[in-house]
Amino acid sequence: MKVIKFISVSVLLLLLLNFSLKSQIIGGKVIQIHNQKSIPYTTLAIEGTTLGIVTDFDGNFVFEFPGEHLSGNIVVTCIGYKDRIIEIRRISGRLDIVIELEPTNIEIEEVIVEQKSLLPYSIVKKAVDATCLNYLCRPYNYEIYYKNVDKTFGGKFFERKAIVLLHDKKGYKPTSVYKTFKEINYRFLHSKRNFEINNLNLGNTNIDDLIEFDIARHKANILDKRRIYDFDIVIKDEIIYNGDSVWVLAYQCNKPGLIHTGDFSAKTYSGEIFIKKKDYAVLYNNTVVTTNNLSSLSRNLYVDKKGKTLNIKNASYSFEVYYKKDVYSYVLDKITYKISYTYKKSDKGQVINSESEFKILDVNIESPQELDIRDYFEDIEFDAGFWAEFNK
Repeated sequence: MKVIKFISVSVLLLLLLNFSLKSQIIGGKVIQIHNQKSIPYTTLAIEGTTLGIVTDFDGNFVFEFPGEHLSGNIVVTCIGYKDRIIEIRRISGRLDIVIELEPTNIEIEEVIVEQKSLLPYSIVKKAVDATCLNYLCRPYNYEIYYKNVDKTFGGKFFERKAIVLLHDKKGYKPTSVYKTFKEINYRFLHSKRNFEINNLNLGNTNIDDLIEFDIARHKANILDKRRIYDFDIVIKDEIIYNGDSVWVLAYQCNKPGLIHTGDFSAKTYSGEIFIKKKDYAVLYNNTVVTTNNLSSLSRNLYVDKKGKTLNIKNASYSFEVYYKKDVYSYVLDKITYKISYTYKKSDKGQVINSESEFKILDVNIESPQELDIRDYFEDIEFDAGFWAEFNK
């Protein structure tokens, strides 16, 4: 019996030791002591370790950590507030903790302004981090309706409509600009136009530019975390957009150029982006760009600084991008692109403005068709039957 009792005590001690070493959890909210308002992006860390978390936009947190730190302390820190140190044993296992922080000698109003100045950058970073949770991170096809209309000084209109099949090998996984380019291909399925293709420019389309305006997929824009502080970002408004509560962030690039904007010759680059509060999905973006020059093939191609290639004095363009929820993931819905040109010398044949549109007709993730090339130039036979049926 003594042996049995000794074994039982040993087992009990092992169980107690295991219980003390298993993970612990705490949760609650961080608020300001004077007005009880929540304090977003407050850091809670275990003293003397690298273990820690940051509160969300509403000051809420849930922190799980190894039980070996049960005898330690939690250090609570936030810019503009006095640090707090809390014994873990006092709060272990509780999910209703309220932590009050006291402002430093800085005026409370100044602290709030400082927080607001940092908040938009945090929102954008969270939107980037949530990309694979929100968008298709797997191979897919988009079937796209494409329309482009060019207007010349002479009053002519060159109109092209097309159905384009796009294949993305990887989906919306964040990666380099070069890899993204290599992973996406497209080809024309049908085309309808009011002109004959008798030179290179007429055969060329600006589809590459439209594809790159899908800012959730291509990161030479406001969603590049590595260069986010080269943008001025502010929270312009908080609104209801298509039934969703969103932040409206206004931004302006301080270093417009290829790696920040995708445009070799950009002079200014600014816009607005709508980010959903619930899951940090990008729902809409509107960008306006002015540029010294613009290649007829693509905005990211180099053009002679002296403007000899197109004789353009300057150009401006804007693009809008819309996303929508498709069953479980967000997908591209529509892109619009408008360009206006001014020239040093003009003639009747020069294009003075151009308008293009992408509209997603179908998304295929079950059995996407792989494509190995890009159809940079469109020259396929007109199918009257298809367009008669399509226009019904």
